[in-house]
Amino acid sequence: MNGVNIAFCDGMLLQLDMSTSSPTIVSKQGIGTATIDFYNYFSRYRSSPKEEFLNLLSRPDKEVLEIISEQSLANQFFLDYASSRQGISVKNQQNATKEALIYTCNLIQSAFSDLNAVFSECSNVNKTDMPQSDKALNLFKFDKFTASFILLDNKIVLVYAVNSLHEYLKLDFYHANLSPDSVKHISICPYCGKAFRMSQRNNLYCSKACKDKCIRANNKKSPYYSKYRYLQQYHNRQLNRLRSKMADSLPEMQQLQNAYDAWNEWARTEYEQATRVYNFGQQKEQESVENFGERLKKEWKALIKSCS
Repeated sequence: MNGVNIAFCDGMLLQLDMSTSSPTIVSKQGIGTATIDFYNYFSRYRSSPKEEFLNLLSRPDKEVLEIISEQSLANQFFLDYASSRQGISVKNQQNATKEALIYTCNLIQSAFSDLNAVFSECSNVNKTDMPQSDKALNLFKFDKFTASFILLDNKIVLVYAVNSLHEYLKLDFYHANLSPDSVKHISICPYCGKAFRMSQRNNLYCSKACKDKCIRANNKKSPYYSKYRYLQQYHNRQLNRLRSKMADSLPEMQQLQNAYDAWNEWARTEYEQATRVYNFGQQKEQESVENFGERLKKEWKALIKSCS
């Protein structure tokens, strides 16, 4: 395989032509865009929305070829691999295409499974912790890549020689979510299941429409949901304001973050318990929404006080 050369500069992922003494930009897109487009496109081809794995090879070859050809990044690596097989002793061109198809499908399925595992893990933790999720760090840890520095438009940039689709997405995900200069992280909308770029660290949904629909659905399940979510977001904003005042004190900032994490975990447990009581119809044990909210506020105040 010839592979591709990519670099990350000024919030953009650049594909470069390195065949001449003066490297040129072939294409560019926002960091994380490739990951979002890849995940959202192939999510449609799971057997069901709740299915974690992708099994393209169970489909007819003609259908799989059509699926891959409509996803530009996957198709790029498919065509690259297919062209690399020409001239090698194979029975015929049809066998070479089949080999390239199986190879590409395995890469797609592996990359999709890793992304899905990361997003599933991160859906169970506070969104502010998402970039540092253990699953994300383990699956997308920075492996050894062939790289070199070049001068591009009067800037020194690091260029990676990428040989597979999985490597390409791993680097894109890393620079979107795990690198020190990451700004807009990638997350999964809990309502529609699509990947999106968070405009703020505490964003939960990809759009206001999904947020409103999810709130209405959860309100039908539990009267406590609106209060719980409101206080969760309100305290997150308080946390961010307090941390901005302590920018020069990392220990105090970490103490505040630990307090919020402890409150968030406790509040979720209390919400789930109150919801179970409500759904079982245990009238005598049901707590009013107002009392529920006051308990959450009181716990938050106590934890913040302990930090001062």
